Amino acid sequence: MSSAEGDAAEALAAIERWGLILLQDPRLPSLAALIAGEPIRGSWWGHAEGKRIFEAAGILDDHADVATFKLVNKKVCFVHRRLWPALAALGGAKASWQMDGLDEEARALLERVDEEGRVRASGKAAKALEERLLVAGEQVHTESGAHASELSSFARFAIDRELGALPSLDEARAELEATVQALPGGASARLPWNVKRRA
Repeated sequence: MSSAEGDAAEALAAIERWGLILLQDPRLPSLAALIAGEPIRGSWWGHAEGKRIFEAAGILDDHADVATFKLVNKKVCFVHRRLWPALAALGGAKASWQMDGLDEEARALLERVDEEGRVRASGKAAKALEERLLVAGEQVHTESGAHASELSSFARFAIDRELGALPSLDEARAELEATVQALPGGASARLPWNVKRRA
């Protein structure tokens, strides 16, 4: 087992235990802190363990039991499959906390994702959709060998991941809130529906 595989296995155990960990955060459980042995303030890219963090993140991205979402504090989180039905239920709701203040470019991209099921996209509009939990984002390998962001509708995500029946919105929200509150430092975490937005 390579060091990256060992790091990813340790991270996967934490994801299974907590339901999710962040890629990087100075106060909440994160892949970066797990590998560095301490919380990292600022960017992890320049850290001495940056390469190990990057390699472990890539392994987790490809793991069948893990998906990434910008779920906590607008940051990338590695989320265990047991929480996917709750995410799909909330993500597909298009509630006011998701739609209020969404600009025209983001609305057009969301319409395209809903129509096509999956769209490769990046930039401000894609980021806004991910932060509002309106799409499921995934890093994919392109034909050229590079990575690209692919946005999926939650209807497509639910089909692709064979999620079956989804919980009610109230059940989904309660499950995710309880999961995040149970994290060490979770009392200070913000979920997308706790973020104040302009109407």
